[in-house]
Amino acid sequence: MYDLGLFREGELIGSCEVTIAADPALFKLWHKIHGNHPKPAGHGRRDQLGLPVPFAAPLQTDSAAAELLCEWLSEWLASPGQLHNIHKACDGASAQNHLFVLLPGYTVAPFPARHLLTGQGGCLPGGNPSPPGALTHIWTMSTWSTGDLFGWSETAGWRRHRKVPLTAPLALAA
Repeated sequence: MYDLGLFREGELIGSCEVTIAADPALFKLWHKIHGNHPKPAGHGRRDQLGLPVPFAAPLQTDSAAAELLCEWLSEWLASPGQLHNIHKACDGASAQNHLFVLLPGYTVAPFPARHLLTGQGGCLPGGNPSPPGALTHIWTMSTWSTGDLFGWSETAGWRRHRKVPLTAPLALAA
C-alpha cells in the first residue's frame, strides 16, 4: 500500500509513495551521534573512514547539474533497492502514481544534483527521466530549508515549485 492517497474534490485521483535517498553509512553515523534525530552531514565526498570531507571539485553548470539530477534519478529509481517503493507507488487503481524522493544532506545523489536542489532558481532538467513501472509523477527536493521542489510528470515535464517555509516547529503526535 502506498503512503498517501491523493484526492481532488473527494475523489481518489492518485497514489504517492515517499522515500529518502540517504547514504546508509552516514545515516547510521548520524543516528549514533544524534540519537533518533539525524542532521544533514554537509556536502562532500568521504575519506578512507567513510566520513565526510570538504568537496573540492569545481561545480558543474546549472544545466549540466540539472541533467545529472535527471540521469541519477532514472538510475536510482531503477536500482533493485527501489523496487518496493515503485511497487507501492503503483499499487493503487488510480491513474496517477507519484513518487516523492527526499534528498537529505547525507544523500547518495551526486553533489552537483543535490547542490542544485539547495540553491534558489536552479535550472530545470531539459530531458525526461525514465521512470520504471507505471510512475506518472516524480517529485524531488532537498530537506534543507533552501531551494525548490522539482516535479516531473509525463504530461507536463519538469516544473519548479516553491517550498512552503516553516514558521514554527512541527508538533508531532505521540
